[in-house]
Formats: sequence, structure tokens, C-alpha cells
Amino acid sequence: MTEPTHEVSYASEDVERRYQHLRKNFGERDSDIYISSFSRSGTTMTLMLLYQLTTDGSMDVDHIFDVVTWLFYNALRGTAPPQPPEPRIIKTHDDYTFYPAGSKGRFIYVVRDGMDVIVSFYYHRINAKSFSGTFEEHFEDFIYGMDYNGRYYNWFDHVKGWVENKNHLPIHYVLYESLINDFDRTVEKIVRFCDLSVTETILKRAQERTSFAFMKKHEQKLGPAPSMFRDTADAPFSVKNQTGFIRSGQVGEGHSVLNPRQQEIYYKKFHEVLGHIDMLADYGK
Repeated sequence: MTEPTHEVSYASEDVERRYQHLRKNFGERDSDIYISSFSRSGTTMTLMLLYQLTTDGSMDVDHIFDVVTWLFYNALRGTAPPQPPEPRIIKTHDDYTFYPAGSKGRFIYVVRDGMDVIVSFYYHRINAKSFSGTFEEHFEDFIYGMDYNGRYYNWFDHVKGWVENKNHLPIHYVLYESLINDFDRTVEKIVRFCDLSVTETILKRAQERTSFAFMKKHEQKLGPAPSMFRDTADAPFSVKNQTGFIRSGQVGEGHSVLNPRQQEIYYKKFHEVLGHIDMLADYGK
């Protein structure tokens, strides 16, 4: 395959204007905690974790986005964001360039093995984004970049910007695999980075409520719902199955799904873009 050239584009003018307006009005606070990631990298699990660590963790809410904030989602829907107490937990899939040097708050960047993201993102696009292409077509989109919610979106570029951190933002990096395989130590580091005071009871509740079983049970409060875009023109989500958002969460799935040619292409791109980053070395093997 020959790598196509992409012109970086952004959301429609109306959505982008709403988004920048929301960002300006929402403002920045030193106590803000951003959860940043490329889609399908463990974002929801990390949001649930921080929600459990910083509040009473009640699930007596209509949706997670009533208690944590995703401003771009509000811009897509044309709705006002929630006004949670401090520390505000804020989700973002934005490119690193959206956060200049001196941005207030702390940033947690969640990274997942790109091969696993390829598979998880494919099923998400099929289920919620009206994607009708083949897995091979999705694979090429992933490798070379795609239009997603009106923006150029590429895993390699997204990860590179956030991990190189040229603006020297206060970022704590979380590998999704560590959340799954070394939960206690990973959470301990997050707690320390966010300067949180938590009890053993809170930690136990957080572990239970970030489990696959618990999140699957409460899936309708975590993923996009058809009703959210019922009155929105050109709705960006077209959810076929609301119980398909929390799908698998497995580590290593991509290695069994991608064929040898696809793996060779992935590894070549990985080493070209991210091979110099020691923290990600295991993703290039």
C-alpha cells in the first residue's frame, strides 16, 4: 500500500464553533483532571476510576456524562456541559496541540496496544458510527488516518504528540495493560499524581466498579445512546446496539485478529513513528 496524503481537517464549522465556545466558558482550573486518550484505549474505565476515587461513586445517575465532562460530546449534541464539583474530571480525545504550554490542570494519558485498539475501534465504528466497510478498509483508515467526527484522526500521530509532550504539560501516563494486569500499583500512582486522599474502602469500590462485569451491567450509562442525538441534525452516532459499547476489554486480541501482512504493516508504521519511545517498546514487538 502507498500511504496517502491527508489534509488535516476538523469538525464542521458549527460543531467546532460550539466546542470552542464551550471550552472558553468552561474554563480551566488548577484542580482539573483530564483523561485523554485515543478512542477505545481504556478511556471509560479510567473515567469510572477517577469518578469513583473523587466522589461518592453513586451510580444513581442517568449517564456518566452527567457527572464527568466531555465538552466535544456536548458540542456534537448541542447541549450544555455538566458543572461537577472540583476536581472536575474531563474527558478528551483531542489532539495534543489543543493544549498549549501553561494549560491548567493535570493530564492522565491512557495508551493501549495499537493492535488491540484497531480491533476494538472497528467494532465501535460498525456499531455506533454507521461504518459499513470491511476490516481491511478500517485497517487502512487506522494506519493512514481517517475522518472521525469531522476531524483527522490517527492513532500513531495522537500518541506521538501526547507522549513526546513538547509543551511540558503535567502528564501521567497509564498503559491500559497495567490497569488490567497490575491494578493496585497503577491506581496507587494515579492517586499520588492527582494528590487524592482515598481510603481502602474507596479503593476497593473503585476496583469493583471498574471491573468488566460491573461496567457491562451499567453499560447504558457509559456509552452513546440513540436518544442523545434524536434531535441533532447529522447525528455523529447511529447506535445499532447499545449493549455493544463495553465489548471485550481483552489484552492481546489484536495479535490473533490481524493477519501477518497487516501485522507487518502495523509494525513498520509503529517503528517509523513511535519506535524511539521507550515507554511504548512492548507495543512494537
